[in-house]
Order: sequence, then structure tokens, then C-alpha cells
Amino acid sequence: MSTDGKLTLGEHVFESRLLMGTGKFSDVESMVRAARASGTQLVTVALRRFNTDEDSDDLYGPLSEIAGITIMPNTSGARNADEAVRAAMLGRELSGSQFVKVEIHPNPHHLMPDPIETFAACEQLVKEGFVVMPYMPADPVLAKRLEDIGCASVMPL
Repeated sequence: MSTDGKLTLGEHVFESRLLMGTGKFSDVESMVRAARASGTQLVTVALRRFNTDEDSDDLYGPLSEIAGITIMPNTSGARNADEAVRAAMLGRELSGSQFVKVEIHPNPHHLMPDPIETFAACEQLVKEGFVVMPYMPADPVLAKRLEDIGCASVMPL
């Protein structure tokens, strides 16, 4: 991050430092209004919400129409590194975005990220040219190791 108030991730510079998630909105219209009103430039969307066949479940389409927004697909639902890498590749193919939020939750009953699988997925995705932002447990050693392999930032639990 730069000291001028802008957010720098890899080679990308954003005027807004606000990252927005899309998981808890009551409907697509509310989410779009919130994205516009917030001034965010980076919005994370679960791959399963790239559903062009069902308007009520397609978050990608309406967000992609907002000027100045970068979509960051996330790997929510992945239970291991292989699933996360596959989801990231699909997300990049669908969105054209090189950003990815890596989320790996081996137990679907809670959102505790798996540090070992997260590291493995991030290492591979960095090599594939992604701008990687892992969701991780609050572990400074893991955070440093993720930085060392080239993650653009970390997103601690």
C-alpha cells in the first residue's frame, strides 16, 4: 500500500482502499446500489454467483457493468488447493480478471481457512500470474510466507 491513500496490489493502483464482498445482500439490486454508493473499485464474487442463466443469482453480470469496478473472483466453497486452483482458473476465464481471493474451507460448517492448502494454492496461482489475496487464519508466520511467495496481500480471519 502506498502512503498517498491509494491501494497498490501488484501493478494495479486503486483510488479506493475499500474492498467489497457480495455475500450478504438481500438482492442483486441492493448489492449494485451499495457498490456504486461506496466508491469501491474492487469487488469479490464467489464463482458460484457467475450464473447468467438465473438473474437472481448472477452477481457478476450487474457488477461488470459498473464503470471502474474490478471483479475479484473468489474460491469460496473450495475444500483443498486443487479445487481452489480450478475455481480460480474458471473465474479468470469468465471474468478476465487476474485477481483472486483464495478461500479454502475444508469443513463446510464453519469458515475457518486451511493454512496448508491455502499456501499450496497461492503458490501455484502466483506462478500462473494471478494477483493473489488469500483469506487466512491470523498467523503472522503464514502471512510472511505468503508475502514471500508473491501474494499481493493477505486477508486475515
